[in-house]
Amino acid sequence: MTDLVNLKKSELVERIKELEGQVRQLDDNKHLSSLLNNIRTIVILANSHGEFNYITPSFEWFIGYRMEDLGRRKFINYVHPDDVDRIEAVFRVALNLEGSSLNFPEFRFRHKRGAWIYLEGDINNRIHDPSIGGLVLNLYDVTQKKLFELDYARLLGAIRTSSDSFMLSDNDGNIVFVNDAAMKILGTTKSELIGTNISSYIHEEDLLEVFEQVGSNSGHVKGVEHRFITGDETVIPVESSVAVMKDSDKKSIGYVYITREIGDRKRVEDEIDKYRNHLEELVEARTAELKQSMKKLRNTLEGIIQSMGYVLESRDQYTAGHQRRVTEVACEIAKVMGLSENIIEGIRMASMIHDVGKIYVPSEILNKHGKLDDAEFMLIKKHPQVGYDILKSIDFPWPIAEIVYQHHEKLNRSGYPRGLEGDEILLEAKILCVADVVEAMTVDRPYKVGLGLDSALEELEMNQGLLYDSQVVTACITLFRNHGYRFN
Repeated sequence: MTDLVNLKKSELVERIKELEGQVRQLDDNKHLSSLLNNIRTIVILANSHGEFNYITPSFEWFIGYRMEDLGRRKFINYVHPDDVDRIEAVFRVALNLEGSSLNFPEFRFRHKRGAWIYLEGDINNRIHDPSIGGLVLNLYDVTQKKLFELDYARLLGAIRTSSDSFMLSDNDGNIVFVNDAAMKILGTTKSELIGTNISSYIHEEDLLEVFEQVGSNSGHVKGVEHRFITGDETVIPVESSVAVMKDSDKKSIGYVYITREIGDRKRVEDEIDKYRNHLEELVEARTAELKQSMKKLRNTLEGIIQSMGYVLESRDQYTAGHQRRVTEVACEIAKVMGLSENIIEGIRMASMIHDVGKIYVPSEILNKHGKLDDAEFMLIKKHPQVGYDILKSIDFPWPIAEIVYQHHEKLNRSGYPRGLEGDEILLEAKILCVADVVEAMTVDRPYKVGLGLDSALEELEMNQGLLYDSQVVTACITLFRNHGYRFN
């Protein structure tokens, strides 16, 4: 304080100015520090050897390192090996250009986590500036931009080399981009396509339909077939996917068209259609032949069956008439039950010869008047087995031999010849059994007078579920009582 008092007025003014300058510098440093703490640009101060002297806080935000992590390491140690030579060359040039700014080309820098990020910017030689004393690097993180460029380049490369036609147009349909495939399909050059309207190349009958589908499908349509018109007016079939392009504000900026020529496919499809039609004709012809063959086979089988019936009829006229009546009622019962025509046909065939085994029984027993004795009845009971043995070697389309074998079986095992029960008995045999019983009790036999239809139906009702299948009995009673069916 004593020194200030002893100073001359002029010296005092100079001293005051000096102190004011120091205060302003402190304020400037304070403002600069605040600015550097908030700036998003990466600022690095390096010495002439390329070692870190200072980094802004943004260095940590973008790259992950603090100053204490870097120590006195060199900047180049964090650069990608493939970029080192270029960056070292920039440093050498910058050291020889004092006070000048030099462009820092794009390069890769290792993030603290190990990933490579892309940086670019400039470098300024301020080594002889006493307030700085080094190289100043102003860098920007361009990773997102670079990744976008790489993706775009890959996409553009894929589009250019794609075998599918790729075109872009504005909202009015004016073409702004085409790839090689588009030029090949349309048989024209890029210069001839760019600026022309897409409507020049889509067949006029298809144009409205294509864009109507785009409009009705939320701005895109996939795999729509239409026709292209080439440069020499040739019409070719194509398949296109069309979509509306939108900007960041979701406003339409144009259309993208991805098209594939399908001429070869169409030719193959036409050939397939021809072969299919020819094949259908062959199948129809062969089916008609098979139906005719089946008809002949059935006629042959029916002739065989009728012949068997005639042989039996020559020995026992009653049995022949019995088989015809049982056949009629068995088929009618099956119809009431709603069975298929094929099953009914099998029942008809089996019923026509269900007593063929009686050919084994002497005619005097078959035509005997009066009650059979035990020995004679035992002989009669063998006829299902004999019938099965006669028929089993014939390859019928239905289980004829087994139906004949089972037609005297009862649900409770009281039938013959095997004493089967329940589901062991075929449905066809259950129907034949009921038809046989109702006919036998209704129509007169040589050895007894028929008891009549009412007695026969009462027998069925009383023993349904015990001896006879309930569904079959219900159908039989419906046939006679509701439908008024009677034996001829």
